[in-house]
Amino acid sequence: MPRLSLAVCCQSSSIDSRTNSVSLFHLLEQVQCSEFPAVFPFLEVVTQWDREGDQVEGFTLRTRFLDPQGQQLGITESPVQMDQRRHRLLQRINGIPFPAPGTYSFEVSIQPPGQRDWTVAASIPLIVERGAPAPQ
Repeated sequence: MPRLSLAVCCQSSSIDSRTNSVSLFHLLEQVQCSEFPAVFPFLEVVTQWDREGDQVEGFTLRTRFLDPQGQQLGITESPVQMDQRRHRLLQRINGIPFPAPGTYSFEVSIQPPGQRDWTVAASIPLIVERGAPAPQ
């Protein structure tokens, strides 16, 4: 099974075409909204997976967006084929709803082929507070 080695939430990211290095911009641990309900325009959930062994691995990646009570507000699922030793996934998510202040989270899970159960690999918290929005 692949091993998660990085999971972050940021406003944007980039992979250098020459060096294959990833750059993460404006890591998001906390956001401020002037009123609620609020909608954050976009963000990215960036994950990096390491393959164990030399065999090509496939799995389904699921990212769930959860409110402070654990209720699902959004979900994405993507098939992944790891033909390299390391695999990065940059998921851009548009229009993130924040009904109220609190600690929201992005739950990252995988499902190996032929299995019903999901394995939670990470939960990325995002604190949402009332206040003046940060300058853009």
